[in-house]
Amino acid sequence: MNERFVHIIYFGSAVAFVVVPFQRSRSRAAWARRIFFTIAGLFMVLAVSGISLDFELWNPSRRLRFDLPRYFEGLRGFLLGCFFVLLVSGELLGKKILRDEVAA
Repeated sequence: MNERFVHIIYFGSAVAFVVVPFQRSRSRAAWARRIFFTIAGLFMVLAVSGISLDFELWNPSRRLRFDLPRYFEGLRGFLLGCFFVLLVSGELLGKKILRDEVAA
């Protein structure tokens, strides 16, 4: 798969994880909303740094360029862990708000 396409997917995921907590039909705990925003921020870091490396807008030192894949792998592992926590806790989909509860 093309690397630039992967960075576009990261950018789309960041936007999605920012928009999802604002769904009016679902409620989420405050800690879950914070994790959503953390995931969105880290996806944005991966997207921006990857695109800037691909288009040579960022030229890090040789040592940092050697270490970046490991840093990115660690970030992706942390993202996977956060996603798993949201999935297991049931906060990924949120709790459906019934129309009667909104009026009350």
